[in-house]
This record gives sequence, C-alpha cells and structure tokens, in this order.
Amino acid sequence: MSPCFGQLAKCCLGLSQQTLHGCVHPVLVLILYAHFEGFCKFSLLSYVDAINQEEISCFKASPPIVAASLHEILKGLKNPESKSDLFRHAAPDDRKLHSYARDLEFIEHAREIMRSVMRIPDSTVDTESNLKPVVLKKNLFRLGLEIDTLNDHEGTIGKLLGLRNNIAHGASKNGIALEEYEKLRDSAFKVMSAVLHVVYDAFIGKAYIRQVA
Repeated sequence: MSPCFGQLAKCCLGLSQQTLHGCVHPVLVLILYAHFEGFCKFSLLSYVDAINQEEISCFKASPPIVAASLHEILKGLKNPESKSDLFRHAAPDDRKLHSYARDLEFIEHAREIMRSVMRIPDSTVDTESNLKPVVLKKNLFRLGLEIDTLNDHEGTIGKLLGLRNNIAHGASKNGIALEEYEKLRDSAFKVMSAVLHVVYDAFIGKAYIRQVA
C-alpha cells in the first residue's frame, strides 16, 4: 500500500469509527477506486512512454504496437468523408471507389510508413472513467499485454466500481462493513500488483518487438 493512500485510509477509518458505527466511510471507497484507476492508467502510460523512447520502427515492432501506433492512419482508411481528388467531383458519392482509393494510397506509402519510427499516442490508454474488468482488458489487449490478469478478481473489482458509482451519483450515502471494504481493498491491490508485473515483464522481455519466425 502506498504511504499516501495509507495515511488517507487511517484518517477515513478514524472518521468511520466516530460517525458510522464501525463501518467504512463512503469517501474511502471513492479514494480506493480513484487509486486503483489512477495506478492502472499510470502503469500502462509508463509502458507506452518507455516503448516510445526506444524509437523503433513500425517494421520492428509487434503487430499490436504497430496497430496502436497507426491507429489514426488506419482510422482514416475507414473514413467515408475522405475522398480521392481524382473523383471528388466526378463521382463524389461512389463509396466503393473512394474506399479503394484510400486503400491504394495506404499501400503506396506502406513501405515508408513501416520504416518510420512508431509512436503510440497516450489516447491508446483509455479507462473510460469506469475501469471495469473488461475495460482494463481492452487496454491490455491494445498494447499486446496479457489479458487474463483479472480473471480471479473480476467480481470484487466490479463490486468496487458499482459502490463507487452509487456513492458518486448520490444513490448511496451509507458506509460499508470494514470486512467487506478490506476484501475490496486487498483485491484491488492484487490487481494493481498484477498489472505492474505484466507491464514490467513485457518491457524487460521486449514483448513490443516483432517476433521473427
């Protein structure tokens, strides 16, 4: 447990014992969730930053890393508003033609793109302000990381998020039993530890590098 979180926990637990008859004060649930979401986001963004600092080409990067790096370019291939200059006026509504033109332009520049230094945008990491297990898995997946980290803790993390949302939206003003809070806290910290190990192992093992058969 981090020192700052521990100090806040002690303060809130003291308040809980004074005002909520031994239950954990609702604010501590909010703090726990914020700590959980913030830690996971920080860990993943640190991984992104570490990879970017390696300055490797798209050609040398693993497929998930290349996809993340080229997200905006690949997104542009699907944009129906992007039209070929050759047929912008002669056939402005021919979707198949303009889709082909976008594909052709990408293929013409593919070699140059793959030789360029890849850079993953920070927007690749998105907690969606509701870090449900599936949301964390989506973030791990986009970075080519192990997604089974949460399997043993999905229920308790979902419960933590549910409690956080109920408190934040005013649907619940009551505290929760200390035993229940401690279970949620322990599970959250286990997941944070697991995410940290996944990120660390992936970077040390250079999982972001394309494997050559």
